[in-house]
Amino acid sequence: MTIFIGVFMFLAISALPACWLYFANYHKNNIPKEISQDSGMYRVKGASKNQDTWVFAHNFWGSISKNLGTRLLILNVLVLAFAFTDNRTIVIVLNLILIAVNLLVYLGACRYLTTELKKVFDENGNRR
Repeated sequence: MTIFIGVFMFLAISALPACWLYFANYHKNNIPKEISQDSGMYRVKGASKNQDTWVFAHNFWGSISKNLGTRLLILNVLVLAFAFTDNRTIVIVLNLILIAVNLLVYLGACRYLTTELKKVFDENGNRR
């Protein structure tokens, strides 16, 4: 039973960075022509000011998602490879820690995108 839980948690937690990698390529290669709040998981206020900020945000998000998604996938695989133990508590705690790390990295990436948008564009969406 513990092996089943370990394998399930491994697949579930590894799906997060795998999705990051998929959407990194998607956002970089399929930038919507029209500015919309319907596409993208990272909707930040500055990204929808104009077409220039829109394209910049998609390209930048694609770059950081690819970088962070790769690193998180490697981290998850390495940590979970050592989590195959008979102690159910250790497996659950490690998985909860990885979920928290993945969430914090995602939130940090959103904040980083906002910071970069503010560095490159002024409050009206014009390049500095």
